[in-house]
Amino acid sequence: GGRPEEELAAVIISQISVQDEFEDSVLDDCTPSHKVAYICTLGVWPKFRQHRLAAKLLRKLMAHVESDPDIKAVSLHVLESNEIATRFYQVNGFTRLCALLDFYTISGRSCTALLYASYHHGGKAPWTLSAQLDRLSLSTRDVMRAACRTVLSWPGHVVKKLRRTCAGEPPEAEPSDRSRNKRS
Repeated sequence: GGRPEEELAAVIISQISVQDEFEDSVLDDCTPSHKVAYICTLGVWPKFRQHRLAAKLLRKLMAHVESDPDIKAVSLHVLESNEIATRFYQVNGFTRLCALLDFYTISGRSCTALLYASYHHGGKAPWTLSAQLDRLSLSTRDVMRAACRTVLSWPGHVVKKLRRTCAGEPPEAEPSDRSRNKRS
């Protein structure tokens, strides 16, 4: 009898650097000493899932983050279609910052990534309109509807065009100069 074979069950790889070294801006300021911990990968092999290993690894990283006051954020990218992962990060205090179209190429197909971050030691997200709307629980659709309602007090011909646009109808064809000038 030898030693039992060891297996890798889960892994987390993180890079901690100053924000300027990252392509995505996740902090509202660029103070040179402010750092971001970027989660390059967090994975659990299928047969070891349901043992909360991802949560344990994430807690270890967060304990390290809490021990360094210069680390203002933890960020990561996740495949938009990976609902289990997006739910995991949201439950663990991460905020979705944006969607990045064509970020990944998987099997020759372009895929969207979501950028998530959690903030520590006074770090704050960069200001974006979509984030402000999310905080106010307003969708872009709600804002557009409110704008359309406001505009309805404008002159009749302008309102008519906007009403059609807000309803998603195609614009009316403008009569050409020739058809207007034809005599019967």
